[in-house]
Amino acid sequence: MPKADGWGHAVDKSKPGVPSLLIQLSETTISLLSHKIKFMKKLCVAAIAAVLLSLVACSSSGSMGAGSWTFKGTTYSAYTGIGSTTAKTLTATTGSTSEVDNVVFHFTAYPPAAGNFTIVNTNPSTANQVYVIMNIGTKGYTVDASGSATCAVSVASDGKVSIVVPSVTFSNITGQAADSGPFTANINQNF
Repeated sequence: MPKADGWGHAVDKSKPGVPSLLIQLSETTISLLSHKIKFMKKLCVAAIAAVLLSLVACSSSGSMGAGSWTFKGTTYSAYTGIGSTTAKTLTATTGSTSEVDNVVFHFTAYPPAAGNFTIVNTNPSTANQVYVIMNIGTKGYTVDASGSATCAVSVASDGKVSIVVPSVTFSNITGQAADSGPFTANINQNF
């Protein structure tokens, strides 16, 4: 004899009805969702671990950074080296959040041809010149004597630019108290 389902309806266990099918379907759905959630958690953990490992590998090999520059004995590590065909520049920037610390190389075309470039303290007028300006916080600096130094520019097969500036004297150009000192740079485009 069939038993009542709690609402007074007869239930024959040998013939599942709509309510029991819904319960089975809900249990199956919950079970599948539980397995999917567990899988997604594992997948997220694996993805995060892969990203962290690649960051550690890149930072230890130095390929993630964009080089560095030194001014008056202080070294600034560049995290980004961004090339711009529109602005015709390579801009290397530190990861500082408190102030703007960067070096900008202005060319007549970007990417420039590989070779030695004369460093000037104004916008370049010929293809073999580069205007280099360094910003440390609110102070801007450039080469003390225009045309007195050169830098070496190389261009990789993927079009990314690297620049090496040997020691040159940079001076403050922002109208504040006179400030100058030796400047060197080894910058690599990474974006």
